[in-house]
Amino acid sequence: MFLKLRQPLSVSDLPENMVFEAGRAYRIPFLFVVPQYLLPKVCRHHVDNDQVRDAHLTVPPSFGDKTIAGRGQELLDDFAPEMSNISYAVSINLAKSEGKPIIKARKVRITPAVDEQPPVSVEGALNDYTMRAEKDVKKGLLKGKLGRLVLEVAQPKSIRLASYQSQDQASASTMVTIMLRFDPAEPRSPPPRLGSLNSKFKIQTFYASSARTSIPTRKSLIWDANQGVHVESISLPSRHMTGIEWTHHETEEHAHLMRRASSPSDNFHPVPAASERYNGAGFYTAQILVPVSLPTNKVFVPTFHTCLISRVYSISIHLGLHSVSMAPTIDLRVPVQISAEPSAEAQRRASLTAEEAALEAMEADDFFVPRVVSPVDDNLVGRSSITGVSDLPPDYENLAGGGMRISCY
Repeated sequence: MFLKLRQPLSVSDLPENMVFEAGRAYRIPFLFVVPQYLLPKVCRHHVDNDQVRDAHLTVPPSFGDKTIAGRGQELLDDFAPEMSNISYAVSINLAKSEGKPIIKARKVRITPAVDEQPPVSVEGALNDYTMRAEKDVKKGLLKGKLGRLVLEVAQPKSIRLASYQSQDQASASTMVTIMLRFDPAEPRSPPPRLGSLNSKFKIQTFYASSARTSIPTRKSLIWDANQGVHVESISLPSRHMTGIEWTHHETEEHAHLMRRASSPSDNFHPVPAASERYNGAGFYTAQILVPVSLPTNKVFVPTFHTCLISRVYSISIHLGLHSVSMAPTIDLRVPVQISAEPSAEAQRRASLTAEEAALEAMEADDFFVPRVVSPVDDNLVGRSSITGVSDLPPDYENLAGGGMRISCY
């Protein structure tokens, strides 16, 4: 349990004698707000850096429960393995004058609003991604080399999930830009003929039996028997690259000047660095745009990391060449994040001015102030107390009058 709220009830919602009558339906409204972060006590183990700690204290989405996974009334697959589950429920405890209390729970699906995070680190020997690749292009069997082909890619913008309250239920998507560079072995060598481009969207779920200290990777599993990974993939439409347009550059400086002059600043992509066999002469560049759209018959959760479970996504790209009979390929693997937009109400609150936000906060405070629903006992008059509150979840301090709990008798 990471959150526990006690809400005062309206007298009009309760029977006069405080006893519920058999065969009669009662409706008692209540309000709860899911905080953005968990309490620090949820993650007290050692971690490698503050980034891991912050990720572990962020509220994760509902995950792995087939009874509520989906959109609205339609149940959909969220790619969660059986050994990984994150679930939420509203629990109701009804006291009885005699016998044990009645306890009921109702599952709820939670998809937190998640902003796009900084690019995933691809440094180190244990990272799972390939952002740059080079390959020699041959003229033919036993005919020497045509040159060196370089593929480079940057992490794309996150795939933004629409709020469940949003009317726009179109497929979430992003765009991957592949930058190509060909360094010819001879000045007159033309660029290679490209074949088909195939790509897959990969869904990886990491799970562990002990708390992790770092962001998990598949390569790190070799040294840690306490964790595993479940991988599924979705094939994206293949494309033929026969019509790609190459641009010739006389020098490195010429290439940068041409690129900046022809590209808006927000779409500017640098020219890939020269290959290890660049001879200092002219070279060619090109770009390939790879659209990535998520299918609507599956449900995707935002990228998240907890102490025991993580969900990450990536795109595998395979580009074929037609320069030789065996048609080699160049492979890239790019990390991609999935974020989620806030609800319409959250967006409305974010657009409020400081004065409007302060007014709504005061109204919320008034709603949660404990109320006397019965005559005050004369023996309790003068025994009101104010105590400090240190265990309130983040985002709930305002509901207790600025971090103070007021108990009135």
